[in-house]
Amino acid sequence: EKDAEGRKSAIDLEVGAVETPRKRSRATDVETRVAKARSLCSSEVDARARELMEEHYKEFIAERIDGAELERRRAAAREQAAKEHPPLSALETAFAAYTVAAAAEQAAEARREAAEATLEAALRALEKKGEAGPSGVREGDKAARIAVYPQEAANDRIVLTEDELARLEEGEFLNGSLVDYRLRFFQEEVKSLDPETFKRCHFFNSSFYTRLLQNMQGGSSAKEREAAYQHVRGWTTHVDLFTKDYIFVPINEGLHWSLAVVCRPSLWAQQQHAALPSQQPAAEEEEDESDGDPWDDLTA
Repeated sequence: EKDAEGRKSAIDLEVGAVETPRKRSRATDVETRVAKARSLCSSEVDARARELMEEHYKEFIAERIDGAELERRRAAAREQAAKEHPPLSALETAFAAYTVAAAAEQAAEARREAAEATLEAALRALEKKGEAGPSGVREGDKAARIAVYPQEAANDRIVLTEDELARLEEGEFLNGSLVDYRLRFFQEEVKSLDPETFKRCHFFNSSFYTRLLQNMQGGSSAKEREAAYQHVRGWTTHVDLFTKDYIFVPINEGLHWSLAVVCRPSLWAQQQHAALPSQQPAAEEEEDESDGDPWDDLTA
């Protein structure tokens, strides 16, 4: 739809580019013809003006009038001579009427174009509201959407709305959709530039860390860690995190966003396993609530 609107705007601009010079050329042509017609009358008008000025020149020579008064009378004589010239007088009257009519036409055209633009905007708003898109959702219901990434058909698509656009202003707070969009964009970049590295990476979205901590309630006991793990275990059903070299986890805490990158978790698992006691207790009657056992960290 945006492409279609862009093409229509380009066509409108091209039409305007053709019509405007044409109108301008016509006005220029009229002005040129008027100037030429005036020049055809100038010799006769000048001769008549000199006749009207003879007595005034005598008064100037006799110093009964000064130079300023002489110029004023010369202009008046020129004006009177033009009025006494019927063809020129008719030309000036017709050109004055044409100028007024052309100005009125331009003003009316500007008002018409403004009204047409307002009407077009109102029509498009209502027409889009009633249209159903490919997904069956009416355009009016998606009015706030400005971007979908990577594509509409993707199950894990990121949808950005006008609300996210406003959050990019200075002093505003980013939300999970914006963070997910940027991280997903980076993910697609890695996938495109280095597929092998991409296979060794895993990207969590902005909801993972929040969901992980929902059942911990600020604690860190073995029970709480186990509950937190159960809350998100389905997120990695088809992924073995210990085969990955890099795990990206966006974190939002205290109105601040950060990105945790876990590097080579398999090495950490090996270190934790090596630190385990060589012999395990025969009985497990006691429930271990301490944080000192590295196996708790590993299983959590």
